[in-house]
Amino acid sequence: MRGITLTLNFDTPEEAISFLKLITSRIKYSGLYGEIKGKKLKLFIPENQRTEEVVNEVKTLYRELHGAKNAFQKKRFKIQTVLSLAKLETAIPVPVLVDIIKLQGKHARLAGETIETSLELNELVRLAEQVSSAYHSAIHMTLTSSARRLLVVASLTLGKNPEETVSLLLSRNLLREEDGTLSLSMDYERSIEKLRELVKQST
Repeated sequence: MRGITLTLNFDTPEEAISFLKLITSRIKYSGLYGEIKGKKLKLFIPENQRTEEVVNEVKTLYRELHGAKNAFQKKRFKIQTVLSLAKLETAIPVPVLVDIIKLQGKHARLAGETIETSLELNELVRLAEQVSSAYHSAIHMTLTSSARRLLVVASLTLGKNPEETVSLLLSRNLLREEDGTLSLSMDYERSIEKLRELVKQST
């Protein structure tokens, strides 16, 4: 069978395995095959009309993943790449990803059109999908935009469903209800700090 073989180098065998899983789950392409030997991944891409497109996509992901590290093991990924890889049920505000990662005690910050974090690309993509699912689950609730953002962050950080999270946030005076609409009891930054205390208490 004719095709193209890409040889990709990684820092660890685990990183190579993680990248192969990401590629095979995100790129639907018949005959795509990967073989790992130590820290090397040989990826065979059969020749057809989409070959060049798939090769470029693999190379882009490899550069995003492997070329993003700095001396402190922080990585930078293009936000567009993360969102395009994720299977989103609804659009999400990207700062929510940063809020959740930081509440988990890990590094994250937005830098222009990129997100800098200690997470791997596949972890970041999975988190984006979870955020989208949480937003979709809370779509029937009447909340202000900032209250919805806090609800999603709290729900995923604490591992509770939206209804349980609303009850908890109301009981801790992080949310208030007025005329049937839930809103923040204080500004968002202070709410996040209060949520951080709540996370520490629950661990």
